[in-house]
Formats: sequence, C-alpha cells, structure tokens
Amino acid sequence: MPKIPRELKPTISSIEIDSKVDGKERVVTICRNGNKTNVKVNKGFTDASLPLACNKEDKRFGDIHTHPSTQQAMGITPSVGDFTVNLAHAREQNSKQVMCITNYDSKNIHCVEPKKIPSSEKVIDYEIGRINSYGINIDPYVLDNVPKDFNHIWLDKQTLNSINPSAETVVSDALGKSNDYIRKNMRDVDKDSFCRKIIQNFNKPTDNRVHEACKEELRRRGLFDWLLDH
Repeated sequence: MPKIPRELKPTISSIEIDSKVDGKERVVTICRNGNKTNVKVNKGFTDASLPLACNKEDKRFGDIHTHPSTQQAMGITPSVGDFTVNLAHAREQNSKQVMCITNYDSKNIHCVEPKKIPSSEKVIDYEIGRINSYGINIDPYVLDNVPKDFNHIWLDKQTLNSINPSAETVVSDALGKSNDYIRKNMRDVDKDSFCRKIIQNFNKPTDNRVHEACKEELRRRGLFDWLLDH
C-alpha cells in the first residue's frame, strides 16, 4: 500500500479536532501532481462525508476521513459505505485508492485499499450490499467479500509509519465509544459473528486474536452478557 505523506499530519490533526468539536465527519481528498501533494477538505454529516474531486491536472491518490468519536458511532471500523465508495473511486480512477479512517480518540489510523481494480459488477454488488445493510446488520455478500477484496494497514498517528498493533489496540480503535450504538443495534446480531465477521474482518482479518479480544472487550464493558440476555 502506498505511504501517506508525512506532511499531511497537521491536516489530519486538524480534521480530528474539528470533528470532535461538532460531531461531524471531515474528509481530506489526497491529490498528487508529480512529487507535489495537494489536499481538499470537506465537512460532512454525523455519519457520512463526500470527498471533493481533485483538480484536472492532479491524480487522485485516496482520502482520509474521520468517524466522530461518540457513544452513537462505531470507532474507526469502515462502514459498508466506506468500502463501497472506495471501490467506486478505484474503478473510476483505474488505480487502487487508499482510504484511511481516524478520529480524535483513536490510538492509530486505519487504512484500506482494494487488492485489485474492481470490475463494474463488483462495485454494483457492493452497492446492492450497502442498500441491504443497516447499522451492523450487514448484507452477507459484503461480510463474505471484504476480507478477500481489501488490504489493511494501520498507521502510527505521530509518524504515519506502518505498524502492527496488538489485537487489543485494534479492538479499542474499532469499537471506539460505541456502547450505546451496540446496545441499540445488536439485539438481533450473532455476537460471535459480530466480533469475527465485522470487527476482525473489517479491521485486521489476518489476525485471529482480534476476534477473541473483541469478545473480551465486550465483556469488560458489560455488553457481552447484556447482549446475550436481550
């Protein structure tokens, strides 16, 4: 996966702060022109943001967006919409696009990119999956294909270097402050599948320790037994 330029660190810090203040997403489009990096920042909503287009003379590299850190939102776990839009950009640009997610309270930054340029059929299948998904009730096609279709990389916030975080750190960043969100949305979701198919496969699919760390974290927060009883 291509590296995020270190000169973007102040911009990333700025969108994290702005998002924390008003609870709205921010998105930075990363554009390249030779060795020069240009960015475009846009303000989104509480649960979505629209990346701005690069100038005609620039080539799109990818984007970085925030997930507001609240009790009503899921940490920096990519949403179905995030995966879908990333594939659409890769198809449109005919190049693998980097998509990173962060927020003020996350320890690290989580980035994904498609393993290959998707077909138009693949983009459509994900779009159908997005339409059929609600919260953490996610379409089976998306659950089955995300681990096959995307590479994942975690970045240190200070250096923007690639790191290999512990399963516990991944889970902490993936869940964020989402206790209220989990209570509201998980009553009809299999708890083991939530930890394996969403938290592990949407964040660090090659690390089987994430699945167990997720269940332990839900227990620590008093959510796992609550979920089994409701």
